[in-house]
Amino acid sequence: MSTGNISYKELHEQFVSDHVGTTSPEVAAILCASGIAVFSRVCVQTFLWKTTPRFTWYTVAIDHICLVLPLQLILTLWSDYVFLSLVCILILSLTGIVFKLNSGCFKTQWLSWNEIRERHIYPQLSFINNVRAYVLVCTAISILGVDFVMFPRRFCKAETYGTGFMDTGVGLFVISNAIVSPEARGKYRNPGIRCLVNCLTSCLPLLFFGVLRFFVTKGANYHEHVSEYGVHWNFFFTLAALKIMSTLFYINVPEFLWSLCALAVVVGYQYSLDYGGLKDYILLGEDGQGGRDGLVNANREGIFSCLGYFALYVFGTEIGKMIFRYERRTMSAWRTLLIVMTVMCMFFWVLYSISALAYGEPVSRRFANITFVLWILALSTQTMCVSLLVDLIVEYLKISSGIAVQTFPTKGLLNAINYNGLFYFLLSNVLTGLVNITMETIHMSALPSFLILTLYMSCLSAISVCLFVRRVRLKFW
Repeated sequence: MSTGNISYKELHEQFVSDHVGTTSPEVAAILCASGIAVFSRVCVQTFLWKTTPRFTWYTVAIDHICLVLPLQLILTLWSDYVFLSLVCILILSLTGIVFKLNSGCFKTQWLSWNEIRERHIYPQLSFINNVRAYVLVCTAISILGVDFVMFPRRFCKAETYGTGFMDTGVGLFVISNAIVSPEARGKYRNPGIRCLVNCLTSCLPLLFFGVLRFFVTKGANYHEHVSEYGVHWNFFFTLAALKIMSTLFYINVPEFLWSLCALAVVVGYQYSLDYGGLKDYILLGEDGQGGRDGLVNANREGIFSCLGYFALYVFGTEIGKMIFRYERRTMSAWRTLLIVMTVMCMFFWVLYSISALAYGEPVSRRFANITFVLWILALSTQTMCVSLLVDLIVEYLKISSGIAVQTFPTKGLLNAINYNGLFYFLLSNVLTGLVNITMETIHMSALPSFLILTLYMSCLSAISVCLFVRRVRLKFW
């Protein structure tokens, strides 16, 4: 397990460290793959078969091939052809469906916008569900894929500054939870000590998993990236901290001040980074040499980045409020939402560009700085816009072709993943750990690496579907 005087653990840590990321357009393009994959899946299952079958082994296999495999390929073997791959998948899907709808199997009438604008459609489209599931799928692919040589180093987490694909993970996870939070859906918490007690109780599993991960990682001598969160801190502690912070915030601050307070937090935090010495402290520690003495000093990245993630969570709640504020039943109503979200997406991209180019503050997941917050908001709203556009195109094709069957959000692999989202994430971490403990992944060639990653993703899909079919929800808090 060693190469010369360097252990395999040290080699692995070097393998996943000191990266600078890729470009924002490439990250944005990869996230667009979620909407394109959903469209290809709908084309195959709904239109080519005229119906959406119940779960069987072959429908689950088709779901996995259409929804998961393309993203897996784009992040690994097809990584040099991201844009070309997406265009090819989209063209094949569009060509296939147009030929099928014009083949005589359907009584297709290509309707104008005026003819369909007031048509009633399913009041809750599946785009939010799809986006949330794809955050988990992207995370699962990345956390194991990053340990193989076939996973491009430009997609890895950047050390301090940069826009690697994996840098979106925690931010998108925070947004995906915020947009469906009780506050976003109009279910406000009652102020009082009981609310806080319930919050602390619900955080216990997250704290347990955080402590468990720490001891398992140390006990197994597992490779670590200390500059990501710190010595003891990890993703679960960040989630627990955000849950407590947001609960205290929402029960004490009036709703009309939420956005202003989040803006004040992220601007104040950025000011502290730039002018208050906080950036130097996070980078170099108390001793100025990167030391890790003391609990706060040892976990400074994880602790202080919570401020940026908190602002991101509150902004995500505001986006969720906009989505769930009204019950939309017509194509016109959903198109209005798409237009509003597109404008919002463009607004966040403009602010991100100003922060990154004019102000000169690059994206830093390590700090969760203001540019990172704007970047995640731009990417998340863009992904939701693409998914909503796909939903509306599918609804238009259904109306024009006269297909009566609905693709309800209670069917499909993505809904099975969402049904036990936290378990999916935990299981992916466990399986990733098992693979890394039993294999020297950084020395494996592309073909066996891809086969292992495919088997791993297939197991996650199969287990998620099995639990979903039996209505087993592994959530005990």
